[in-house]
Amino acid sequence: MVNPVISLEEVPGDETTLLLTVTSDIGIDKVIYQWNDERQTTLSGNNNAYVEQKIQIPSGSNILKITAVDIQNNESTHTKRYELDSNIILEATDTGKIRISYSGDTEIAYMTYRWDDGEEETVDIDASTMDEEIETLSGRHTLTVVVVDVNNHTETKIQETNGVSIPKIEIQPNSQVIEEATAYVITVTDDIELQEVVVTLDEDDSKKYGQKISGKEFKFEIPLQNGSENKMKVEVTNSDNQKAERKVKFTK
Repeated sequence: MVNPVISLEEVPGDETTLLLTVTSDIGIDKVIYQWNDERQTTLSGNNNAYVEQKIQIPSGSNILKITAVDIQNNESTHTKRYELDSNIILEATDTGKIRISYSGDTEIAYMTYRWDDGEEETVDIDASTMDEEIETLSGRHTLTVVVVDVNNHTETKIQETNGVSIPKIEIQPNSQVIEEATAYVITVTDDIELQEVVVTLDEDDSKKYGQKISGKEFKFEIPLQNGSENKMKVEVTNSDNQKAERKVKFTK
């Protein structure tokens, strides 16, 4: 008895698409395929002798894994690496977001993206170029981006990201009546552990104070001085060595 036979061929005229075929003498139970270690796609064989499926090749360097199982639980596997250049460009921005850029010859209908195995988000485009920014996630995650043109041709990019979290700094007077304020209240927060806060007063390095901190929130006060512009710079560093800075001035 012969196990299921797996075959892969490039679709003529379309270097981004593969034609997967599986044959079996006794009938196919299911066919499972996945790129890298991403979520699996399962095709039902319905006990037929032949299964066919077109598979989109993601851009970059990716490994396709295929498993075919017949109705008597005999199994065949196939693994192959594919290299494909992409028009989809992913890059981090200074604000911690991810910019998704694309330029092609055909008008884009829409783009979808998802983090790991989460829900897909859809963005309508209606142009031949695209430049979109999306929020990133802290830590290591996998982003899958699919661009679909008006002819229903798709291009896919799968990329692992290591998103960073940027500290947030809030500075407020300790009174709603500004003239009655006696101090700045500084609140520092982050999604990950904080590490250090440095305060510089009046642009004078001799009035620079640093303190090691921990936790995801830290609050402190700096007294306001009469007859001074009360210039202050607050610098914060988190455990990923990401920094944030904010400057304020309040003449009392």
